[in-house]
Amino acid sequence: LTKKTANLVYFRPYPHLGAYCVGLALGYILWKHHKWSLNKLTQTVGWMTSATSCLAVLFATYSWSRGNTADAVEGVIYAVLHRTAWAAGVAWVLFVCAVGHGGVLNKFLSWQLFTPLSRLCYSIYLLHFPILWIRISWRRSLVPFHHYDIITEFFGVLMITLVLSVFFHLAFEAPFLKLEQIWFPEKSKTTEVKKPLENAHTT
Repeated sequence: LTKKTANLVYFRPYPHLGAYCVGLALGYILWKHHKWSLNKLTQTVGWMTSATSCLAVLFATYSWSRGNTADAVEGVIYAVLHRTAWAAGVAWVLFVCAVGHGGVLNKFLSWQLFTPLSRLCYSIYLLHFPILWIRISWRRSLVPFHHYDIITEFFGVLMITLVLSVFFHLAFEAPFLKLEQIWFPEKSKTTEVKKPLENAHTT
């Protein structure tokens, strides 16, 4: 990861525009129509399309990761579409779980153990990139690639991000959420009314 790549890809809004649009479209669909009746064929096609798009994003760069030079056209197509394709695949999972067709997956994702992580997800999102950036900026020599090194570095960055996100959530996010409940009590009451309905719908 170079400074040029970070400035052109990660810090600019337009590379992520496709994923934003997918999220907005999903939110609008679920807000506009709460009940959806999906037959077996629709569910099968949806799951196959979702799995295909996500797997294509993961494995399309396999040959490039092995040292082969990417074709210019293939590189452009992947750079333009891979975020949108991944977001669309994940959006299908969220959609079927929200409308009551998630089955075992919905029960797993609704597991109470994930509740603390759901409260930390925004802090994790904000903190993970600065931690990665600091980690990379400290390097003064080339690091040999090995799966063990990648795995240990991944879990190291993950644990540091989780620990810092707890403090970040308690120091910033949680107080502002409490202030929002104090300043806008009607909004908080509306949210409390919606939660039992959503829980009843998912169960």
